[in-house]
Amino acid sequence: MGARSSRNTTQNNRSDGHLLEYFRNTFARGGGGTNAVPPPFSATGGTVTPAAGKTVHTFLAPGTFTVTSGGLAEVLIVAGGGGGSDRGGGGGGGGAGGLASGTFPFPGPASYTITIGAGGAGGNEHSPIYWGLQGFDSTITEPGMTTLTAKGGGGAGYPGAPLTITNGGSGGGQTGGGGGPLSATQPGTNTPNYPGITDYGNNGGSNPGPGGSGGGGAGNTGGPGPGAAGGVGIVIPYSPSSYGTIGPTPGRWFAGGGGGGQSGTGGAGGGGQGTTGLGDSGDNGVTNTGGGGGGGQDPPSASIGGNGGSGIVIIAYPS
Repeated sequence: MGARSSRNTTQNNRSDGHLLEYFRNTFARGGGGTNAVPPPFSATGGTVTPAAGKTVHTFLAPGTFTVTSGGLAEVLIVAGGGGGSDRGGGGGGGGAGGLASGTFPFPGPASYTITIGAGGAGGNEHSPIYWGLQGFDSTITEPGMTTLTAKGGGGAGYPGAPLTITNGGSGGGQTGGGGGPLSATQPGTNTPNYPGITDYGNNGGSNPGPGGSGGGGAGNTGGPGPGAAGGVGIVIPYSPSSYGTIGPTPGRWFAGGGGGGQSGTGGAGGGGQGTTGLGDSGDNGVTNTGGGGGGGQDPPSASIGGNGGSGIVIIAYPS
């Protein structure tokens, strides 16, 4: 499912790259002429905080972004991460939720529906589903017009698993002995209609032997097993410090891949740690980061792959 639009020919200026023409026409209709200074951005919805000289609206759960007077804003859309898998030789890490980021025009007055994707469940070798499940999409939708989409992260693979349902925003890692690696589907989701939006997602790591490989992150691919790290996520400088995780550079990180079983570390941006010993379960991805779940490692006792972390939507504009 990619970006969709039901605009007619007279409404396409927002989605074909001619943003300057769109704003000129919009403000001219308001009576100010093409040289009029637009009113400041004004909106409600989500948790509103100042950060990096911007007004930031953060959505951790579904809601509505209501614009009174609009303009260009920076957006971050992260889907739910995929679940890790479980296997005696080490399960694969779940792929991070797809991440879409950039600038997007929000004219007002208008209301935009926000959905936040849940993370996918981790697999359990002692249940019918051994592989990680795919996370769920996060979206920003202007009813009847435009949908920006971040695709749910791919669950980690497992020998004999139905691979077609576990690819995702970033791909899940391969489980020891087969079942993957899984592919990323986020790149290209919102293009070419939205030139200001960049889609981030990477494949999971491969591993022909024992031990799980890492799930893909928004920043790079998952590492090859055994016990490989998840791919790192993406840093967002305008995110308030209460969201995301720390990473290798300043700012807040999102959409890290899950680590593979046999001690794979989770990728910066919320990826769950892979199990560190037999019978341990993989760690869950961090809530509201889109991080993938860590891989489990069974036997002697039942363990499970970690669940993916839920997604988030952030919209920021100059204060």
